[in-house]
Amino acid sequence: MHKFPIVTQLEEELKETEKELRIEIPKELRKAAAHGDLRENSEYSAAKERQSFLQARVTQLHSRISALSNLKLDSIPKDKIGFGSKIFLEDVNSGNEVVYELVTPEEVDPKNGKISIASPIGRALLNNH
Repeated sequence: MHKFPIVTQLEEELKETEKELRIEIPKELRKAAAHGDLRENSEYSAAKERQSFLQARVTQLHSRISALSNLKLDSIPKDKIGFGSKIFLEDVNSGNEVVYELVTPEEVDPKNGKISIASPIGRALLNNH
């Protein structure tokens, strides 16, 4: 089965995030706790906030990887605009050709014509097939 490049990137981010959560954050918490009173310990509070953020990000990454892993490009009709489509449009003002590629939100790069299927332009293109 074909794996999207973005899935590999998200898996790498997940690996790094989990490493920070399991290794770095506990070190920071122990170091900050050694300073004494936790109620007024800004280092401890910052480490706890970072820990909460990382836990939420791990959950989000697992969910996104799972969703993207279940996508099957073979099931996307070739005769309609959909995920992965390149759309060639003409700018009515200048006559120049504009090319958009519909990608996942993680791959968005407007300068290179990569727009999200969830963006207003992406949704409009999907609805005007």
